[in-house]
Amino acid sequence: MNPLSMRRQQVSARITAILLGAAVLVLVVHPALEGLHLWRSGVVGTEEGALQFVLRTLRQVIRPEMMGMILWMALIGGVSGLAVAELRTRSRRSVRPQRRIDWSASALRTLIAEGESETLEFKSSLRWDWKQDRPNKALEAVIAKSICGLMNHRGGTLLIGVDDDGNPLGIEADYRTFSRPNWDGFERCLNSIVNGRLGTRHCTRIHSHLVSVEQRSVALIEVEAGEQPVYCRDGNTNRYFVRTGNSTRELDVREAIAHLSIRRRAA
Repeated sequence: MNPLSMRRQQVSARITAILLGAAVLVLVVHPALEGLHLWRSGVVGTEEGALQFVLRTLRQVIRPEMMGMILWMALIGGVSGLAVAELRTRSRRSVRPQRRIDWSASALRTLIAEGESETLEFKSSLRWDWKQDRPNKALEAVIAKSICGLMNHRGGTLLIGVDDDGNPLGIEADYRTFSRPNWDGFERCLNSIVNGRLGTRHCTRIHSHLVSVEQRSVALIEVEAGEQPVYCRDGNTNRYFVRTGNSTRELDVREAIAHLSIRRRAA
C-alpha cells in the first residue's frame, strides 16, 4: 500500500470513529439520561406504558431548546470516539505478533505457494550469483534493501534460497563463500550485512531459521517492523526503501517525507 492510500485509509477510519462516537452519545446516551431524569423527577405517571415513556423522552430530547445540548453531546462523542480509535491503534501496534519458531518443510512449501506479497519476498541467494556462477558481494546490498523495505512497512518474511518463481535453490552455494561453510557462517554474514548497512540496533529485529525442503536448505528470515525509520547505507548515502505490493522500491524525497509523516501520526 502506498503512502497516499495509507493516509486515506487512516483518515477514513478516524472519520468513522468520530461519527460513531457522536451517534452513540446523541442517539443513545442523551435520550437515556433524559429518560432517567424524567423518571427520577416523577414526571412519568404510573399508568404510562414503556412506549409512551420512550416517546415522551424523545420529544424532550429533540426540542429546539435542546439543540445546544445535542451539539455538546455530538462534540463529546466525536472526541471520545476518536480517542478510543487512537488507543486501539496504538494497542495493536504495541503487540508484536509471536514469532514462529518451528518451521517444517510442509509449512515452508505452503508459504512459498502463497507467492510474493507485501510481507513475503523471495531471494535466490545471499551472495552467490547464479547467473555468473560465482560469488558476488554486490548481492548483499539487495538483501539489505529487502530487509529495509520490510522494516519500513509492516515487517514480514524473507526467504533466501528461493527464486522468483518459488523454486527452492538452497543456500549451499552461499556456504562455499564463507570461512565457516555452514549455517553459522551464513548467520554471521547476514548479521554483518544488517549491522553494516542498516545499523547495529536493527540486528535484533531479524530472526533466522534454517528449513530443509526438497533436500535443499532455505533460510527463512522473519523481519520485525521498525519502530523508527530505517535507512539503508549505500556508500555515503542513506536510502529509504519500502515494501509496496510484491516489490521493494526506493522512495524519493517527497514520498519519503509523506511516508514518514504518516508513520509518525500512526505511532
